[in-house]
Amino acid sequence: MNTELPSSPQVPADVPPSVGGLFNFRDAASGTGTPGLRRGLLFRSGALNDLDAAGLAELGAARIATVVDLREPVEVASAPDTVPAGTRVVNIPLYCGSVPVSEPIEAVYRHLLQNCARALTSAVGEVIRNLDGGVLVHCAAGKDRTGLVVALVLDAAGASRSAIVEDYSRTEAALPCSFRRAVLARLGGRITDPAEMATAVRLHLASPQEVLDSALQVLAEESFEGETGAAAYLLRNGLDRGMLVRARVLLHGIGTPAA
Repeated sequence: MNTELPSSPQVPADVPPSVGGLFNFRDAASGTGTPGLRRGLLFRSGALNDLDAAGLAELGAARIATVVDLREPVEVASAPDTVPAGTRVVNIPLYCGSVPVSEPIEAVYRHLLQNCARALTSAVGEVIRNLDGGVLVHCAAGKDRTGLVVALVLDAAGASRSAIVEDYSRTEAALPCSFRRAVLARLGGRITDPAEMATAVRLHLASPQEVLDSALQVLAEESFEGETGAAAYLLRNGLDRGMLVRARVLLHGIGTPAA
């Protein structure tokens, strides 16, 4: 099977370069362009298992108190996080089962929204609960699981859909060649059919805007307890309203957050 490294677009200027194993790392609010959305609270990245001293220093400089790891137990066991001393790591697996290998990326998003709503809501609640201390969300690439959880938080807090989608689309370019090579080698050892391989590569390495946009469109049709969009979806699936208020207050920097 041909596992030639596919070309990657140029890394956007507002996505920091990989440092010491810390990749796809950025302030989740900085890329949205939403007026008044506070920076320095919510961060996103790829996996933290390969950080060296430089990577740990870069992560430590962001003053992140809590890391929410969305990977499955088998992923965590084989590549546990390396974080600065004193950083709390919380593992909330999202997939409710095995990690998808060669499914269409659209199907993976549908599965997460339809079948893993409680896990998504739990992850969002953990993020919001720890916003004031600085919280980082990650999975393996920091792309889809991370992208969906961050999108739910930002949409519920009032960021624009177009800005959330645009920030997600930056992920593909932020994946370093070392990560891309490792993914292709792993897939090449499991997949022999060219069409299946193409689907798998898109799932693991691409961040097409239309995929997250479609997911947010599905959420836009939600309505519950006077809320719409991600807020309605989260409330319907068990998020306390106080957490919703907390996200809006902390990320917009006004009012008094719920405890």
